[in-house]
Amino acid sequence: MKSRNITNLSSIASVIGMILMTVSAEAANGYFDCPLSPTEFKVPIPNPDPGSEPGKFPADLDKILGYVLQNNISSVKELLDHSPDHIRKNYAFVAKSRGLGQTSVNEPGLMLFGSDGRFMMNMDTAPSSPRYEIVDLAYLNDGGNWEFKSLDFSSSPPVLSSNGGNNGECRDCHGQGGVTSNGPMRPFWGNYLDWPGIFSDDGQNGEKTTAAQVPTLTRIKNGTQNPDRFHNIMTTTRFFDQIDQPIFLPDRQYGNSLTVANNAIGSAAAESIFKRAKKSPLYNQLREEYVTLAYCARSGEVSSEDKTSLSELIERLGGSTSVIDQSLFNGWMDIVRLWGLDPQHEFPLHKLTNEYASTTLNDVYWNASSGSVDEQVTILVLLDLAKNNSQVDAILSNSPSSYGMTNCEILFSNQKEYLQHKVYANFTLKGNARQLARSSYYDINYTRVTQSMDNVKAELCSLLTNQIGTNPSEPIPQPQPQPQPINDACLQGQTPIGNVEITADNEVCLKNVSNGNKSQMALFVPADKVGSTLEIILSHGSGNGDLLHKHDNRPNSTTYDHISKNAGNEERILVTNVQKNWNYIHVQTDTAFLGVTLLARYIQ
Repeated sequence: MKSRNITNLSSIASVIGMILMTVSAEAANGYFDCPLSPTEFKVPIPNPDPGSEPGKFPADLDKILGYVLQNNISSVKELLDHSPDHIRKNYAFVAKSRGLGQTSVNEPGLMLFGSDGRFMMNMDTAPSSPRYEIVDLAYLNDGGNWEFKSLDFSSSPPVLSSNGGNNGECRDCHGQGGVTSNGPMRPFWGNYLDWPGIFSDDGQNGEKTTAAQVPTLTRIKNGTQNPDRFHNIMTTTRFFDQIDQPIFLPDRQYGNSLTVANNAIGSAAAESIFKRAKKSPLYNQLREEYVTLAYCARSGEVSSEDKTSLSELIERLGGSTSVIDQSLFNGWMDIVRLWGLDPQHEFPLHKLTNEYASTTLNDVYWNASSGSVDEQVTILVLLDLAKNNSQVDAILSNSPSSYGMTNCEILFSNQKEYLQHKVYANFTLKGNARQLARSSYYDINYTRVTQSMDNVKAELCSLLTNQIGTNPSEPIPQPQPQPQPINDACLQGQTPIGNVEITADNEVCLKNVSNGNKSQMALFVPADKVGSTLEIILSHGSGNGDLLHKHDNRPNSTTYDHISKNAGNEERILVTNVQKNWNYIHVQTDTAFLGVTLLARYIQ
């Protein structure tokens, strides 16, 4: 836990006592059992990622509106009636919102974050609010991108907004804003022990209910607080006992509501960062260097000579060493920038995107409770590195962990298994599977990497620093297939088209465009093509057309997923791991293009 959050021994003792009290109280459910293996709890978990049962509520923004319409759901209350247990068991109450809602201590907003933070719902509970029948939704899709939409039941039938909100209102706080940040959207949630405006934040660096919150919590507990909103959340007998205690969530060995929210939302944010970093052409090349700076430098295992080597490598690859020059401890951020992400936008989950200008280096270390988001990303990168680097794998596999799990001591035979369990419990398990695991066991250090690594620290960091710039884990490059030429659809007499839906494997002749305008196409990617590589080719004709692609939203000259901008009309984009549903393809020009052919196709 960060010293800035807990500043004296009495605070530390208070937090430890709170944890022990929670564990002893919840142990009465009979499932306080240590895990049997890195991927096995004593409570059976048949499927670690059960998803949604056929015909049941889908925790997926691409499917939610269809489900609502099919089941004739016409209000927020009815939506809550349909939501799965793991969503209704994980909640927080918002007295003062920084979003669009109207909330107060007497009529707090209701936030449901689920067991894994990957599908969240936020709603007003005051009937007088203009947004009373609107639910704000956040969703982490399989590609690692966050989607933010609103489901409006004040219309009949209900309407789902476009990603980011119909007027971009979600992006103002969650992404695509700020002074220099145009990063993708991501969640917003308070730092550990600092959740201003949320029930159980006492304003004194503690997770404790206050006297002002007691009347509302008592009404919620008794079932008299707006039954159209609070009727369906699931509570434990210890949901709310008295002032100065946290709100406890049901079916959990550790149930402090706001800390649980930090753990769930933090792991989802870390997964998003990791998945998107992996898409960078420099990801494999810089895994060793990232772990060197994110873990070894933090552990005091990187020399000044190593720092010089790292700086030279980063600058040689076109990156900045502004952070590594300032402090070696912070140098991992320079690697993250080379991976195409902005750490000062991605990691400070407690800062709105329009507060980007005031973000400090300390803000980047957003605290989940017993570890930060960057530590979780480090765990994911380290285990991913071990898949390709046999020397790293051997060190992790042949060394015992140096830190026992909460109440279970050292369970696993080596360091690798300990890290594998962290990933299984905190990332692999989703939905009701993660809820079930948390009812059986919880380690408060799941999100922390440093404590367990002492037995491997010296050997691992010596290996990594010796490999700076050598990239031993990079697979041998394979010859890349050359793009196959496409037919000239315009020359073959095809009727020119523009601003329409297209299908894969069909060459189309585009209408002529001039004066800085563009031609807009949309391609629907079905479920069986998700994860494939989509090749988009522009060819033939005259003038100069530029090719842009973006998933789920139309691209423009500053916002896109891929762009090809050569002289003339010979353009090609490869969309690896293409995502489902609508992918938008634009061909734009500063002057004009004529007689151009476009083809989108799936390739091996």
